[in-house]
Amino acid sequence: MLKPSSSSCGYRISGEGVDGPGGGLRVDDCRATYEELKAKGVEFIQEPSDRPYGVEAVMQDNSGNWWVLVESKEYTQEDLDAAAAVPTS
Repeated sequence: MLKPSSSSCGYRISGEGVDGPGGGLRVDDCRATYEELKAKGVEFIQEPSDRPYGVEAVMQDNSGNWWVLVESKEYTQEDLDAAAAVPTS
């Protein structure tokens, strides 16, 4: 059972609107959890990526729900501002 303090559920908002249900799971080591789940056949739509707030990976279950694994780290507003200023292309 998920503890409210370690998980969150909601809807992903994209440029096209709401994509569907999903949730977030806080993990101690995102890359290790990714490797463990991938070895068990879990399909990921995003490999672990560094973000200003930590490391994030996204998987999808067999019902189409998405799940975000997040390894949190301390961050500041400056970290977010610097990430927003980096060109994506």
